[in-house]
Parts: sequence; structure tokens; C-alpha cells
Amino acid sequence: MEVIDEWAPGFRFHDGRYFGGYGVAPDLLERIRWGKGQGRRWYREVAMAVGRRGSKGYIGSMAASYVLWNHITKGDPQSHYGGGP
Repeated sequence: MEVIDEWAPGFRFHDGRYFGGYGVAPDLLERIRWGKGQGRRWYREVAMAVGRRGSKGYIGSMAASYVLWNHITKGDPQSHYGGGP
């Protein structure tokens, strides 16, 4: 949370667009609070603007592993979500 607080001022929002050279969306903490209030555990989509050799594949595989782990811990995901035989 401290890092997000540090990075948030790196962008500013003006006329429907973000401007700045580094950082995260200034309202990211607000978005996180809103999502958690809705019972969400992760974002549905992420636009990861990372350059060449920035570990996009590694970070993406870690995020996918977390989501998959959450499904597997349900015991029988098909029954939990109403699918399967």
C-alpha cells in the first residue's frame, strides 16, 4: 500500500486522459476498496504496460496460478459453480 501511495502521484487525470511518466492510476486504492467491497478477489482484466524483458510472463503466470489455486481450493469447482455432470 505504501508503494501504491508513492506511485499514485506519478499520473494525473485531465480531460479524460492520464498524463505522466511513471506510476499507477491515481484512484487505484479507491478501485481496490470498491472491488473488495463488492467481494471481488482480483481484477477481471489487467493492462500491464511493461517493457521488453520486464517479466510479463512471470507475473502473468503468478497471477493465473493464484486464480487457479482459488478455484482448486473449492474442492469440486464444477459443483461449486453449478457445472459439471
